[in-house]
Amino acid sequence: MVKHPKYQAMDEARQIAIPKAFEKFCPDDFVLDVIEPKSDSRPGPIPRPTFRVFSPQEVLLAHFHPNGYSECHDVSFQEIYEKMKVMIEEAAKRGYEEFQGL
Repeated sequence: MVKHPKYQAMDEARQIAIPKAFEKFCPDDFVLDVIEPKSDSRPGPIPRPTFRVFSPQEVLLAHFHPNGYSECHDVSFQEIYEKMKVMIEEAAKRGYEEFQGL
């Protein structure tokens, strides 16, 4: 099933915002790992990467998907995670509004 273009616009905005939120809120020694989707020629939604945040000790702290799903895996990262989520969802809202012509 293909996603409606307004949801594609939101996903695209999130995909752009996730690395920006990481740069803004995460310490320099943290790592953003981007898992690119496997190329697939089937019809359907545009395949998008998964983003994972690791500590300097290589502990998985959180992961983010451009479709809006995310999860925090470490309580010590919760405050940064919440700030990132807000920034990412604000970008998705702007993407939606731009698509609607608002």
